[in-house]
Amino acid sequence: MSDRPARTAALIRAEVTGLVLAMAAILFGRADLLLLAAPMLLYAVCAEITRPREQPIRCLDDQRRLAVGADTTIEIDAAAPALLTVAAPTQHGVRPAGKAPRSAAGGGHVALAVTVASWGKVVLGPLVCLATDPLHAWRTTRAIPGPTLLAQPAARTIKAASTITSPIGAVGRHPSPRPGAGSNPAGIRPYQAGDRTNRINWRATGRTGSLHTNQTQLERDTDILIVLDTLTLTGTADAADSVDLGCEAASAIAHHYAWLGDRIALHDLGGRIPTLPFGTGRNQTRRLLDLLSRLDRNTSDKPTLPALRVRPHTLTFVCSPLLATHTLQTIDALHRAGNELAIVDTFPADLSSPPTGAGNALRIRALERGDDLRRLRQQGIPVSRWQGQASLAPLLAGLAASRGPRRAHR
Repeated sequence: MSDRPARTAALIRAEVTGLVLAMAAILFGRADLLLLAAPMLLYAVCAEITRPREQPIRCLDDQRRLAVGADTTIEIDAAAPALLTVAAPTQHGVRPAGKAPRSAAGGGHVALAVTVASWGKVVLGPLVCLATDPLHAWRTTRAIPGPTLLAQPAARTIKAASTITSPIGAVGRHPSPRPGAGSNPAGIRPYQAGDRTNRINWRATGRTGSLHTNQTQLERDTDILIVLDTLTLTGTADAADSVDLGCEAASAIAHHYAWLGDRIALHDLGGRIPTLPFGTGRNQTRRLLDLLSRLDRNTSDKPTLPALRVRPHTLTFVCSPLLATHTLQTIDALHRAGNELAIVDTFPADLSSPPTGAGNALRIRALERGDDLRRLRQQGIPVSRWQGQASLAPLLAGLAASRGPRRAHR
């Protein structure tokens, strides 16, 4: 594709036909043939006079952030007066918005409506552009890079009760088994030196004749580690794959525990995005969503097991399709270290059989998933399939049912 304008078929026909008719009129003395050639030659002369030196075509957007499933408009502009036609390629994660076509035409300014259906970083393009001058005599064909679309879900906080019984922080919303200065009542006990007078229970004191005070549970926060598995991308072309489901689950979990005031960290087993250290608040969830939106599926995975080091009793959510051996080794290492684990199964529900395009090793691992799931449940690790935001409630319920004191294994 050249940036220099080239003759269109209309101009070539006008030049060739006009010259042939003019020569025939001169050779045979035919005035009627000269009259037929005159408009064509006049059109060719005007086209040569108004020939554009170059035809700049550019995309007006470099980068755009939007929610998964949202529609957006890509604008392409031709600087000089021209008729512009733009065609977008077929690529994973991007489809035309509604019933819009993949190509559009306009008078120097074209808008393509697309929908981003996949999570992460999507570079749209290359966009094939065809610009012609108003006489349709010259055309310029160029392939320009499209904008970078950073797709992330709409922020949604699911408010639910705390299911953590062994928090490891200082101050938070999770009730601790240890008594202390909190707001959750834990019983009544005799008054001791140093107790606060505003916690004296006067009814119990009046009945027993000795001072009694209200006992409360200490409320603390904890560490939440979200482990994302991008080692294997499993799914169909027209539905969400395992990475899409894993990113959606990570976002929902992060918003839930950020609302509870916990410290949140993100670690990618595939190394496609950097590790996010522990942090709290809305800024931490924004940073997490920003990292997830920059996930590039085209980069090669780099397993990062040595970088994953957390202290015991950290609540860890592993969002994985459980196909990679490295992922199972990481789960076993975290369990032996005394961490509280919950597995979010991101294997797509519409894949009843292993992917037909997968290699033999991946097909065997997909068939062995049932044994791995049973083994994890026998170890007391809750496993819940992710099927949208509503999947967080049964996941937390399974986590509460499997609660118990964890001890580090040698």
